[in-house]
Amino acid sequence: SGPKSTEEIALKLVVLARPLDVYLGYLVAMGLAERHEGLWQASAQGAAWLEPGSGGYWGPLFEAFQQSKPLHQQILMTLKQQLVAISPQSAVHEWERGELPPERAAAIAAFMNSLSISAAEALSRNYMFNDSKNVLDVGGGSGAYAIGLAKAHEHLRATVLDIDSMCRVADEYILASEIADRVNTVAMNMFIDKLPKGYDTHLFSNIFHDWSEETNEILASRSFDALPHGGKILLHEMLVDDDGCGPLTTLSFSVLMLIGTRGRQYKLSELRVILENAGFVEVQATQTGSGYYSVVSARKP
Repeated sequence: SGPKSTEEIALKLVVLARPLDVYLGYLVAMGLAERHEGLWQASAQGAAWLEPGSGGYWGPLFEAFQQSKPLHQQILMTLKQQLVAISPQSAVHEWERGELPPERAAAIAAFMNSLSISAAEALSRNYMFNDSKNVLDVGGGSGAYAIGLAKAHEHLRATVLDIDSMCRVADEYILASEIADRVNTVAMNMFIDKLPKGYDTHLFSNIFHDWSEETNEILASRSFDALPHGGKILLHEMLVDDDGCGPLTTLSFSVLMLIGTRGRQYKLSELRVILENAGFVEVQATQTGSGYYSVVSARKP
């Protein structure tokens, strides 16, 4: 019935517009939809597979998945629930409370460490750390980024800020890295506690994509309050294209975030608004050379 806006489609399907926008962009990236002047419609390929009455309609396949595939159910639930983490593997609730059990913290740290090693090496080579002396790695998990930074920059000290059980696990990774003289941990809950002062750079790596815009606004404001004048905030994330329709890998990651966290992958323009509203200036993005990752930087005037 013609191109429609995200809000019009959400109203017709009785779903939430925010996650729907992510999925519509994902369909464009896969070649199943098109977007022109902010309006969505099926592509020729999408119409062949997704419109009832077409020769290749996938409707019965989707109905079968809805009954038998947990992932399909999770995707549907993200469209109908207000940013509730529904994946049984998610630790969102425990992280917010600061009550992650030790064995769970160890398992998550191992997962995050394997995900982060190569990205941390690429990030550590970034010129933005050349004049950093004390880096606070907020929500630093296993310490992969803090360790990588200290190894790449001999002048730099790094601190992993995370909840107590995660810091205990990070201490083990730091000790094994043989660079414990310049990397340490501090146990705090970033959702409750004010960030400590004494750091000229705050790094949030794969943190903002876990949370809603409202939570990220709080984190950005706490960073601004704790940083000295001239201090930097750095967001290490995979960025969605300005039109919300790519890259495919980033949008795939965004779908995972919808299922397992309260967040999604963001556009640079969205992160710019969050940072500027907190008081930061000179917001810019630089690709790190590791896959689709970029570092979004801003300065406290």
